[in-house]
Amino acid sequence: DRRPVASAGSGGPTAESAIAARQLLALLSPEDRAILVLADVEGRSMAEIAETLGSTRVAVKLRASRARRRLATRVREETGRVAATRSRA
Repeated sequence: DRRPVASAGSGGPTAESAIAARQLLALLSPEDRAILVLADVEGRSMAEIAETLGSTRVAVKLRASRARRRLATRVREETGRVAATRSRA
């Protein structure tokens, strides 16, 4: 089982990082976003997510892996855009 990314009183994310995380998650499909929020934010197991979504644990694990890869790609793209904008300023 996975643990949530942050919990109350754990020195969790700042307001700015929480906003950035929401903005990045919004770039994903609703399905990808649901899996990542359930797994990485709420700390649910793949079996719990599978039951919630009416899927298999293996399918959810695969979708989560692909969603994380897509999110990493989007983060790199967004980081590149920010860096390019700053270098022009």
